Amino acid sequence: MIDFELTESSLLMNEVLALVPVRRSDAPVIQKLANDPLIASTSLSIQYPLPAGWAKEWIEHLDQDRQSGHGITFTIQRRHDHQVMGVVSLLDINYRFENAELAYWLGKPFRGNGYATQATRLAVNYGFSRLALHRIYAFFLTHNLNSEKVLQRLGMRYEGELRQHIKKDGVFMNSGIYGVLADEFS
Repeated sequence: MIDFELTESSLLMNEVLALVPVRRSDAPVIQKLANDPLIASTSLSIQYPLPAGWAKEWIEHLDQDRQSGHGITFTIQRRHDHQVMGVVSLLDINYRFENAELAYWLGKPFRGNGYATQATRLAVNYGFSRLALHRIYAFFLTHNLNSEKVLQRLGMRYEGELRQHIKKDGVFMNSGIYGVLADEFS
């Protein structure tokens, strides 16, 4: 199991973005960005409207995952102004089978600029290079074509569709799954 230290060395960066482990102080901006009907309609676990205090509770849950070594969530920040734009996570980390689930979302003002592709690329690279994972996979609701495009840009392969896999707002929905192996990722 890897100990996820919240230090400067935990920062993952490219020329534009930094991924910073989520902190309790991020709760207000996460609450504001995630309280979005589009995020709710394309997310497996976010509802709209969000109840007051949702982000604080969510971050506490993420802290438990991090401390147990089962997941790590980063805020996606612009390097030049440290603006939090969304989050990217490696969840359900399984060290026995060396795999994890990739999940992510971006706030409305930051979509359409390639940030999701850049952030997920950094997170997947972290999973393979720092966590020594063999496989990373991602689920998406099949009506979320933008998310599917992000996964394709990462070089992930389509692995199938799970019929009526998710129940959201009383409606069963299909989810697709993409995956990539360490030796396929570049």
